[in-house]
Amino acid sequence: MASTQYPADDKISAQDAAQVSEHHTKPGGLAANMSPERRQEVEKKLKRKLDARCSLFVLIYIMNCKLTASDTKDAFR
Repeated sequence: MASTQYPADDKISAQDAAQVSEHHTKPGGLAANMSPERRQEVEKKLKRKLDARCSLFVLIYIMNCKLTASDTKDAFR
């Protein structure tokens, strides 16, 4: 397995260094390390993505029901 190469400490900006040190001090996943504003933005995007996928599943389900109903009508003629 190849080792990951990191840039030298002098090439990292102060903001990046602060984020890295904060990441290593807080327990939990990525959401625990986000600012409240950033977390709200990410949650909003994820909710929209989930809503879009769920609406697609509902559409597929409805289309499947219509196809199944038309197939059974033809089978009993």
